[in-house]
Amino acid sequence: MKYLHLFLISLLFSIVTGCYHPITTIFDSARSLKQDETNVTLAGSADLVSSPSANITAIVDKGLTSNIDLRFRFDKRFVKKTSLDLALDLGNFGSIDFGSIDLESPYYFVELAPKFSKNNKFAFSIPLQAYFLESGFQIYSLDPRFIFSLKSKNNLSEFNLILRTQIGILEGEFGGFIPGACFGVRLGNDLDKRGLRFELGLMPHSITFGLGFQTRLGSKG
Repeated sequence: MKYLHLFLISLLFSIVTGCYHPITTIFDSARSLKQDETNVTLAGSADLVSSPSANITAIVDKGLTSNIDLRFRFDKRFVKKTSLDLALDLGNFGSIDFGSIDLESPYYFVELAPKFSKNNKFAFSIPLQAYFLESGFQIYSLDPRFIFSLKSKNNLSEFNLILRTQIGILEGEFGGFIPGACFGVRLGNDLDKRGLRFELGLMPHSITFGLGFQTRLGSKG
């Protein structure tokens, strides 16, 4: 049963199914912080297309040099569970009430991500991620990202495109690739201080909408 359980979760992580819901909103740009500056982001996201779900997010970005940032992210995700989710949790398909749903958090998520920026228009990031499922399984992944940003001349808006691929490891075994993209807009009266972020995250069988507030600490103007 353990190997069947692992095999099913591996399928959920693969491209061909949309049952597993990895993190899809990023709330980031190619712009780099100054050394010792800190960005704090509080956000929420919802996937209303595939399986109704939502998550809350806290992000801290720290400027290490003029073109290198370090990010720490924490998420808690809530999902209306399907009959398959319940079966995986209980390990017994025969006892499932297929008409029942339950609102629970399927996993906690943490991310540590260095980002390397060039001219505040292009950046590359390679986050290290961990998903802690309530069923007891842990999923580790790399999530290389290419980030493109375009800021308005008056510093009131910014448009971001992120191309990415999650590479998963489950129970020490390769878990597959999940390609994705994220489109973001940041608006504010001074983006060097604070702003609102609107995000659209795309992965196979998943469309996630996100909204976040970001503020900068230690800004030198």
